[in-house]
Amino acid sequence: MSDKVFEEGLYEQLITELLVDEIDGGVVEIDEVKSKSVADDLVASFVSEKILEKLAELETDKKIELANMLLSQIDSSDSLPSTGKIAQLRSYFTSDLSDQSVKKLRPVTPLREMALLTNAKGEPSMSSELSAELISADGVDIIMSFVKHSGLNLIYDEIKKLKNRNIPVRLVTTVYMGATDKSALDILVRDLGVKVKIDLEAKKTRLHAKAWLINRNSGFSTAYVGSSNMSNAAMTTGAEWNVRLTQVQSPVILEKFSVAFETYWESQDYVAYDPEVNGMLVEEALQQANPTTTNDQWSMLSGIEVRPHDYQLEMLEELDAERKVRGFHKNLVVAATGTG
Repeated sequence: MSDKVFEEGLYEQLITELLVDEIDGGVVEIDEVKSKSVADDLVASFVSEKILEKLAELETDKKIELANMLLSQIDSSDSLPSTGKIAQLRSYFTSDLSDQSVKKLRPVTPLREMALLTNAKGEPSMSSELSAELISADGVDIIMSFVKHSGLNLIYDEIKKLKNRNIPVRLVTTVYMGATDKSALDILVRDLGVKVKIDLEAKKTRLHAKAWLINRNSGFSTAYVGSSNMSNAAMTTGAEWNVRLTQVQSPVILEKFSVAFETYWESQDYVAYDPEVNGMLVEEALQQANPTTTNDQWSMLSGIEVRPHDYQLEMLEELDAERKVRGFHKNLVVAATGTG
């Protein structure tokens, strides 16, 4: 029996000879893995972990030697060149680019790696990473509960470059809380060629997602899923959390993102937006959804209409979600002095 203390709790760990020894004497539950994909993932993860442990001990030439030995064992037709150096391809184009930023501008986070962005000081912000990501996109799909001018301004130039390269950009949004700037949608459609679909009855779909899918034909697509709406504060300095996913490390999740987006895009709950066709309809829907224009929340002080700031709209949005989505009607909002 092993002297190692095995911690109590839930596991989804591959059974190995060493593990059998470590759990001997305990009350265990063991299930045969019948799913091929799950079995493949368990074995691959275990072997990968052991290989990484070994690679950490070796010099570069020995790393290459080990890799090629393992590849030969699985009858792989590929191998690492015996140059004594490990290198990676950074870009590939069939001709020189007129806009060199497409291949030179990259996010701080490598395309292979997942990350958590919190807009913390000294770390890349959601805005800076997105700007660098959009440049090299072969297609962009966006789900955003509301869109503000302040947020669009941060990425206007990048989306303009996508239009110049004929890269498709699609946006699904809502009139939720009346927070979206209609004029920002107008710019997206008229100036930037973005295809926009909007839910005119936000209470029906309750879309509250904020996510970006940056498709790359190279197989290095990325996605951002989190709390940042398209506003300056949310994308730069706000205490927002966004997870960056990658096609390399989370292909199943990106595939699910793509399928879910297509479901929304094709849903009759979302209508195509054209300022010339239904601009007035969208304007009216935004006014009706805005809590500051309803009888129970609209107010006048000395003849001055009181309207919330962007950050206050986000508070109201979250309060509305707590009440209408989760059914919680006793809520506490904590805000710094002077923020209303």
